[in-house]
Amino acid sequence: MLTLGNRRIFNNDSFRGDQLRICQTVLDDKEVFVVQHTGFGKSLTYQLPAVVSRGVTVVISPLVSLMHDQVQALKAKNISALQYTSDMSDADRFCAIDVIRRSRIQLLYVAPEALMGEGHLQKALAELWHNSLLRRFVVDEAHCCSEFGHDFRPAYSRLGELKDTFPGVLFTAITGTATERTKTDIKKILRMKNPVEFFGTSRRANLILNVEEKFWGEETVNEIVVDSCWKQILAFVLDQPTTSTGIIYCMTKKDTEKLANWLSQQKQGGDSIKAAHYHGELNTAQRSQVYNAWMRGETRIVVATTAFGMGVDKGDVRWIVHHSMPQSMEAYVQEVGRAGRDGAIAKCLMLFSAKTVQVIRKNFQKDLVTKEARRRKLVEIEQFSQNVKQICRHRLLMEHFAEEGDTKLCNSMCDACCESRSSAPQKSTRPRRASAGIAGKRAASSPPRADARRRRKSAPA
Repeated sequence: MLTLGNRRIFNNDSFRGDQLRICQTVLDDKEVFVVQHTGFGKSLTYQLPAVVSRGVTVVISPLVSLMHDQVQALKAKNISALQYTSDMSDADRFCAIDVIRRSRIQLLYVAPEALMGEGHLQKALAELWHNSLLRRFVVDEAHCCSEFGHDFRPAYSRLGELKDTFPGVLFTAITGTATERTKTDIKKILRMKNPVEFFGTSRRANLILNVEEKFWGEETVNEIVVDSCWKQILAFVLDQPTTSTGIIYCMTKKDTEKLANWLSQQKQGGDSIKAAHYHGELNTAQRSQVYNAWMRGETRIVVATTAFGMGVDKGDVRWIVHHSMPQSMEAYVQEVGRAGRDGAIAKCLMLFSAKTVQVIRKNFQKDLVTKEARRRKLVEIEQFSQNVKQICRHRLLMEHFAEEGDTKLCNSMCDACCESRSSAPQKSTRPRRASAGIAGKRAASSPPRADARRRRKSAPA
């Protein structure tokens, strides 16, 4: 049944990794806890069981844009799915409640805030429960439950209460990254006593991991004032094949708009670089337009905040750039994991500076609930970025998630290993990578000359 459904409904010739075992465990009416890297195909592990069984599966998701994309993809496969969100009109919500009550769907996507606070929705789900049609709650991006996770959402921390409201309904918890502490917290919050656990490795051996010092300041290029780091990013983009697609992550919405606009005015191989910005303030139609153009290859680069990427099913993303350092190791692993999902080599560049650390630290000072946890995570990603001891970056990631494995197989797939094995300098179009203390000094001075940026070797180009 599962194999046939996977082939006929989802057009997959086979299952990846533990996908089949997870699906079968769900059908065996057991609680499941899945931690698997980006690109594993986690959504299939709850969508397929929902399609081949009776009842409604409720998927709790953190982003409206993610819910929209998943529901549209399911409908394209003739699967009955619905999203229930706060931005719906009263009329649309009334219709949605009627559809839910009548159990005319197989998958319902909802934000935790709506699920825990919307009385009409809970009443509709109660009718399903009384008729034994409320099959399972799937907590997607389950790290949001924990204050020790990198995207804590207060409403997520209340989801365990659903076991009081709907006794006997099982949970599936799914996330791409979680430390041991976060895993323990998730199980406690969701009241999962003995879930069947499927924990994979965070390591992506096909990703080349580089970190470079981020240049601050402004320069005038063709009578246009640009941020100095934009030229760093452009140099990286011009190193990539003209047909390659990538994502550039920025800290602010303003940065995504400005950088995408500037990149669109640059040329590679005689043609303009096709770039577009993406962030949470775009309306649904605008987000869909950017996403669909990128998926079809009409747009080569998406310059985005972290609102972009969750649930994206694009295998041939060849590179990821972090315009600014992510706020945690977990966020970094999830974001670079969106590259190279097809198994081919992909490149990841992070621009690091002490100034970015100061900005991030200032932003969470007033958040008394998660301040200490976020401070620890910021220290961890700062140490990873500086990498004073020049330890293999793949090894550092595995140690962070308490994973075992042979990091000797890195094969110069990170800047630290590449430099330690280098016997002679190589010409590079990239600037010197950050080390302890350098970023702070450079932040207070003018950017170095362009020819000074070519002196230090990084991982393979």
